[in-house]
Amino acid sequence: MTAAGGERGEHRIRPVVHRTFPLQDGPRALAELASGDQFGKLVLTVPPTPATR
Repeated sequence: MTAAGGERGEHRIRPVVHRTFPLQDGPRALAELASGDQFGKLVLTVPPTPATR
């Protein structure tokens, strides 16, 4: 394979996570995003459901 990083993909681009918020704090995450003070991604986490535990 001639793609960058070879066959095993050693050279992957990884996102920069600025901060993680629980899903119920979505409005607070949106306010931080609107402020423009973050560097990187804001992540909302979803709590596991009984079916996914």
